[in-house]
Amino acid sequence: MRRAPGLPLVAAMALAYSAAWSYIALSRLYSLATFLGDFGIIVQGAWDSVHSGPWGAANALLTQSALLLYAAFLPLGPRMYEAIAVFQEAWLGAGAIPVYLVARRYVRGEWPAVLLAASYLLYFPLSGPAWFYAHRQALFPTAFMASYYLYLRGGRSRYAGAALMVLSSTLRFPYEVFPLWLGL
Repeated sequence: MRRAPGLPLVAAMALAYSAAWSYIALSRLYSLATFLGDFGIIVQGAWDSVHSGPWGAANALLTQSALLLYAAFLPLGPRMYEAIAVFQEAWLGAGAIPVYLVARRYVRGEWPAVLLAASYLLYFPLSGPAWFYAHRQALFPTAFMASYYLYLRGGRSRYAGAALMVLSSTLRFPYEVFPLWLGL
């Protein structure tokens, strides 16, 4: 596999994006300027998915699998709010890496792929889930693009891509449409 000189640059841009939005998220959280509805729904749903027995976990896994991911932060106690906010911003920023890897495959040249990954980070609708954090929908772009990249890579990574595609479609109910469109 050839070295990708743009990959460290994209990783640095994703890290800068995540750090900037994490700072904004934590400053809003500490200044009590956050929306309880966002965090409350996520934390309560995560708690229910873990403490409702096998049916609660199965329901969360089949319909809203992001709740099980957020449930991993429950043992942190009161610090789970900060951890969820930082995790979401890091996850959104990490989406630039699969965008770059897919773009590198289709565009001619390394730098257009870097610019496409940068445009993902600067895409203004992406700031919506970053500003109103603790949404299941924020997990979709990175999971979807990573699954698409794994599919394009071929070989055994297609199995991981298929599993990630199914997982990305269960993050929230309308997202089953995107993997179906991709399959056409």
